[in-house]
Amino acid sequence: MFFKKLSILILSVFVIAVSANADTLYLNGVNGKIDLTGRSYIDPYFGGLNEPNGMDEINCVDPKHDSYLKTHWDVYVTPLENSDLSKTYLGDQQRYEEMAWLLFDTGFGSSSMSLADQQAIQAAVWYIADPINGLGQKNSWVDTAAANYGNRNYSAVYILSDINHINQEFMIDPPVPVPEPATMLLLSSGLLGLVGLRRKFRK
Repeated sequence: MFFKKLSILILSVFVIAVSANADTLYLNGVNGKIDLTGRSYIDPYFGGLNEPNGMDEINCVDPKHDSYLKTHWDVYVTPLENSDLSKTYLGDQQRYEEMAWLLFDTGFGSSSMSLADQQAIQAAVWYIADPINGLGQKNSWVDTAAANYGNRNYSAVYILSDINHINQEFMIDPPVPVPEPATMLLLSSGLLGLVGLRRKFRK
């Protein structure tokens, strides 16, 4: 009987934890460089996931929505290697991987890369995200990404999608903490351990 009651307790704790801990993306800065059109900033942007004053690098993979500095919004956090991309804007594994390869494997954003190359890579990212939108541009980086994206492990890359699809969608390659799945696993392991311990003492 005790085991059944504790099972109900575990379920209740899960429900509370899921509903009380929404992931929030804070957008706190940009690098000051503009894209080829002169209308938009290019990556990296700076912000924090669940960190109001965070200054980690985040990368825009969405040319169709605007975002503003010193704002925050609730986001879905989707691992890029997740087979379920239904909460992302595109829902397309290959396109996200091509964009991730351009952002994280080309030296993009480094001081050694010329502004022209950074602009071209951002234009390629936005073209892959939305070939019809005027912010993107098909250039040689689009083809380079298509030829090389399969050579990378994407297990550390996450997509941050506004739950209301109003603000831009971003991509990160941590060290940004993504605590939700790990926290839930730790919580469940601890509670299940308590169940086993309690049953052992009742014998």
